[in-house]
Amino acid sequence: AAYDAEYRTLFARVVPTEPLTARLAVEQSHPEWIVKALRQALIGHGASTAGTVDEDLERLLAADNAAPELHLVARPGLIEVEELVRAVESTAATAAAHPHVPTAVVLDHGDPGAIAAIRDGRAAVQDAGSQVVAAALVATPRTGPGHAPGGRERWLDLCAGPGGKAGLLAALAVRHDADLVANEV
Repeated sequence: AAYDAEYRTLFARVVPTEPLTARLAVEQSHPEWIVKALRQALIGHGASTAGTVDEDLERLLAADNAAPELHLVARPGLIEVEELVRAVESTAATAAAHPHVPTAVVLDHGDPGAIAAIRDGRAAVQDAGSQVVAAALVATPRTGPGHAPGGRERWLDLCAGPGGKAGLLAALAVRHDADLVANEV
């Protein structure tokens, strides 16, 4: 109780009460210019009225601070989605196959680093949207001179970054008898 009172006192000293955008900036950990821009956008795009904008803005900022779902990728040929779900559950965490992305698993809670399949590279942390990008590239019909000796396709990832999509593309390349070159500046 003493800690709560001390916290409330400190909070009252640090957080401005007016204007609302300044208070929300501190309370919701957003730069004030972003809070103002979001407020203007809510009204400007007709999502809020003058009477509802402040409440809508608070909900929007709180939603922006909410932790996103954590997705894992089961790299094809290395681990199946069902096997990854079982591997997650062996760590006392819970997971389920993603309802729309065939390589994705939704991790409800738990430490991804505790999952053996993640540590050994058969799976990884990767957003389902990123997985869809890799799958879409593979599913797109290709034309032109993209074949290596022996008739194998050559795939080139020129923006490989830390390698999330490249890791999935590499697993998919094996299934499609293709060669992948991943490059990053």
